[in-house]
Amino acid sequence: MNSIQINEIGELIRKRRREQGLRLEDLADENISPATISNIERGVPYVHQEKVRYVLSKLRLNPEDLPKLLLGEQQSMERLKFRLDSIETLLEFGQKEKACEKLKELEIPDSHPFASRARFLLGKSHALTGSLKRSDRMFSHAIRLERQHEHRPRSNLEACSYYELCRSAIRQKLPKKALEYTNLGLKAFDPTGERQQIKYFLKTDRAEILLLLNRFGESLNIVDDLWQERPQIQPIRVLIQLYLLRVRLLRKTGMLQQAADFAREGLEIARINQDHLGTFELWSALGDVYQSEQNWDEAEACLESALQLDQLIEDREGLHRLYNRLGTLYLRQKKWKSAEEMIHRALRLGEGGPGTPLLVETLILAGDLHRQTGETEKAIQRFKRALELSEKQQLRKKEIKILFRLAQCHEKKDHRSFLRYMESMYRVQKETDPEPDS
Repeated sequence: MNSIQINEIGELIRKRRREQGLRLEDLADENISPATISNIERGVPYVHQEKVRYVLSKLRLNPEDLPKLLLGEQQSMERLKFRLDSIETLLEFGQKEKACEKLKELEIPDSHPFASRARFLLGKSHALTGSLKRSDRMFSHAIRLERQHEHRPRSNLEACSYYELCRSAIRQKLPKKALEYTNLGLKAFDPTGERQQIKYFLKTDRAEILLLLNRFGESLNIVDDLWQERPQIQPIRVLIQLYLLRVRLLRKTGMLQQAADFAREGLEIARINQDHLGTFELWSALGDVYQSEQNWDEAEACLESALQLDQLIEDREGLHRLYNRLGTLYLRQKKWKSAEEMIHRALRLGEGGPGTPLLVETLILAGDLHRQTGETEKAIQRFKRALELSEKQQLRKKEIKILFRLAQCHEKKDHRSFLRYMESMYRVQKETDPEPDS
């Protein structure tokens, strides 16, 4: 028997045993243990064939009938695989309700060979609804089930599950945890298995997280390696992410002309493939490059191009960042009405959720707008709200920025408050960057 036959016979034995209402212990006797039967059902290759034949005889299965029975099992498994493929397609297009309903109809138990995939798909459906704790449990469960079937052909579902756990950690603002998941996913990746493209998803996410953690050199090394593999990268989403990473890294290192060139090249790819999110992100990134060059007119044109796509974008955080960028740019150009509109949009997005660092930035922008247009009291209220959120989240650098602005607001009207904010700014600065011991 080859390894595929062993797997198929094991599944046939498991199915027939369950149909007869027998436990492993019920089938075991002085000639065969429950552990050996379990190994046979799991397709462990080193079980002696005489033991397999013995179990077949106990279940009244004639070895001569095996080819016909196995063919029936193969056809049944193919039909089930097709149904799971269709459910995954539904999830890819955001049809989470239909997908979840079809998964429940299948009622796949943990003992089934496709159990890990069913749990993986259920995890994806929970992730789409924002139930991250439930999705994380399902992905972890899928990993455990996949490891139990280590002797079956590898599907790379373990690596895929780690990728989904990484995405969940990113959404929960846990970059170090996300980085750990990319490492585990790449370790689990089987270069001879299915879903080969998952390694590119994991690697680009790893590079992005390293950039977020200011580990530029490590991020750049991954991007350089991936750049050589571009012809093999099939998902447009990954390719666009790779271009975005290259643009951001070049901008960080001051290579602004090269960053702009790569952004335009990526935009052409996004346009050809009608990738709205990629186009939105690349226009935003190119706008950042021009802002770094202090080329305000070009920066405005790029960011406003991104703004034209806001109705097609579901990434609320990405939209919030864009509104903040445009608000900052309009403030710099003293376009008060335009700045007010962008800041208002950003506040509507931010105030509906938890107080994030993005919301703090928006409140600072709102305060700056009021201060520059002579509405000092309104500015003070915005800055105080930003300070409250910064203290709660221990955003020390933002606290210093806000305290300085509050001191500015009080400099000519309330000397005592001015001194209080200056002293607070000094205290936070000292806590953030204390002098080295002498």
